Amino acid sequence: MLNCSPQHNNSLQELDLGGNEFTDDFTKDENFIQLGKLKKLDLCDNSLTEISALWCDFMKLEELRLGGNPLSAEGVVVVSKFLQVS
Repeated sequence: MLNCSPQHNNSLQELDLGGNEFTDDFTKDENFIQLGKLKKLDLCDNSLTEISALWCDFMKLEELRLGGNPLSAEGVVVVSKFLQVS
C-alpha cells in the first residue's frame, strides 16, 4: 500500500497510479485519504469496481481519471456524486 506521512505529501499535486492493478482496498487505505491536496489523480487501468465514498470528502481534485476500471453501478454513483460536488 501507499506509505507516506502528511509531512511528505504537503506539496504533491499530481499523482499517476495508472496500471498498478490496485483493488478497491487501495482507495480505503488511510494513507491514500491523506493525499487530500492532490489536484490531478490518474487511477486508470487498475481493478477498481467501487470507489470509497470516504475519500471524496477529502479530495479537492481538478482531474480524476478512472478509465479502464470495471466500475460497478454503485461505484459510478459515488463518482457522479463526487463530480456534482466539485
